[in-house]
Amino acid sequence: MEIEEINHKLKHLLEINKISAPSLNSKNVLLTDTLIDKNLISPEIANTLLEEAMGIQSLDPTLIHCSERFLCHAKALIPKNIAYQYHVFPVKHEQNFVHLIMHNPFDKKTIKYFEYITGSRIKPYCCSMNRIVESLKKNYGRFSESDNSQDKDSESITIEKYISKIKKIQTSESNFEKIINHFSVIQILQYVLNQAVSQDATDIHFEPMENTYRIRIRKDGVMKTIWCFPEIVKASITGRLKLISNMNLNINNVPQDGNINYNVVNCKRIDIRSASIPTSYGEKVTLRILDKSKKKIELTDLGMNHRDFELINQSIRKPNGMVLVTGPTGSGKTTTLYAIIEALNKDNVNIMTIEDPIEYQLKGISQTQCSDKITYSSALRHFVRQDPDIIMIGEIRDKESADIALNASMTGHIVLSTLHSNDAASSFNRFKLMNITPDSLNISNFSVIAQRLVRKICPHCKEQYLPNKELLKSLGVENEDGTYFKGIGCNHCLGTGYSGRIGIFECLEVNETIFNMIVNHQSSHVIKSYAIENDGMTSLREAAVKKFKSGVTTIDEVFRVT
Repeated sequence: MEIEEINHKLKHLLEINKISAPSLNSKNVLLTDTLIDKNLISPEIANTLLEEAMGIQSLDPTLIHCSERFLCHAKALIPKNIAYQYHVFPVKHEQNFVHLIMHNPFDKKTIKYFEYITGSRIKPYCCSMNRIVESLKKNYGRFSESDNSQDKDSESITIEKYISKIKKIQTSESNFEKIINHFSVIQILQYVLNQAVSQDATDIHFEPMENTYRIRIRKDGVMKTIWCFPEIVKASITGRLKLISNMNLNINNVPQDGNINYNVVNCKRIDIRSASIPTSYGEKVTLRILDKSKKKIELTDLGMNHRDFELINQSIRKPNGMVLVTGPTGSGKTTTLYAIIEALNKDNVNIMTIEDPIEYQLKGISQTQCSDKITYSSALRHFVRQDPDIIMIGEIRDKESADIALNASMTGHIVLSTLHSNDAASSFNRFKLMNITPDSLNISNFSVIAQRLVRKICPHCKEQYLPNKELLKSLGVENEDGTYFKGIGCNHCLGTGYSGRIGIFECLEVNETIFNMIVNHQSSHVIKSYAIENDGMTSLREAAVKKFKSGVTTIDEVFRVT
């Protein structure tokens, strides 16, 4: 309903009530506002007329008492300058709805804008502009030109100044209120994302706690708290995250998954996978950051020693076989698979992948996303009809996908996949748990890569030191007087002493002897010992120690990761 149509209905109501309707100078002004300005009717009568003309409940904000706690929350939802600009006043925020008193509740563009701003659905109420402005002056403070200029400054402010400005604010509600007059929930989230991306974080955790709203990032595999907001902002931030993730705003008692396409920091395209889950203090939302602009890692950049690199390089270039990458979540398995694919990606090779999800788009590769209708097993059955040379499976999860993958590796395909196991030799126990018979592993070309990621010492604050002698002995390091390094912490590494990560690897080739050991149900420990003693395999611990001795990582990282 347009203002002109509302005014037409108001004129009809005035005629019934025998009130003369003055002429309007602007089509964008409600007739009731003009009547109030000319002292022809009271604001109370104006609200009654508006309610009848619009068919929407009227609400007078001047008659509503707002607590200091809610006002702080309201200003976080809708900053002062925006409230004055659109003549709105929030009076309640429950679950996924913001109750909003509006000058024109039929303005669809304005309602959509505030759904975008607050991350919640809008329940509108009508009211005369006179009473809305009066309530804004009382609760938000008087509006001045400096409010507009401050908002313009916040839009053009550099990331460095923005972060500096926010960091000066303490976590108390009174201090937090100092910034929310200038920064909306959208801008607060922009800051968090900017900070996370600039620090090369891989994940952001938005966690409602008992009395605070904690935001943590995972950088180089380690969690770190970067902010603790007052609890009052959790509903608006959670709602905003769910809105831009295309999650259902009305569902908050079951987990949901979503995706965000976001442009942050020097226009780099950042793809974000989001996931929400209910907790005892509200919904927790976790974001996985995928930086599409990062340089693709090549096989030579992974950190393998010469023996492991040659073994894998030869294995992937044979006409058929299987290469498994094992390790826990976050150990870099997918990165290793992508590096292998990039090494094999030629015009005369047909490479197909099935992933859950597709983390990075690879040029010249046919990549398929898992869904409710496309599983690993169903995709693999169809892949063999697409004449592939190389097949990548995001993860071998069950007997069916394992059987198809093993069969494909024996019939003229190179199969690349991941598996969850503690080390390379333990992979065969995982197959056993899937009811895969040992005979099925009789592949002429079968290699297993177990891996972890260790943090690298920051090159900007790297300094020599002498570790504890007992710790050195426990690692089998005999040269106690060797040269060892650690990072003391600086601005470049945010005081952690580390910057970036590198892989440590344990590469096992299944030869005839090891296959016989598998068939005879030898333990993973026995298989691992044989591979180290007879095939020159380096264990994960030994690989980490070599990185420590060469000054790449620290002794603390060796113990943390292995």
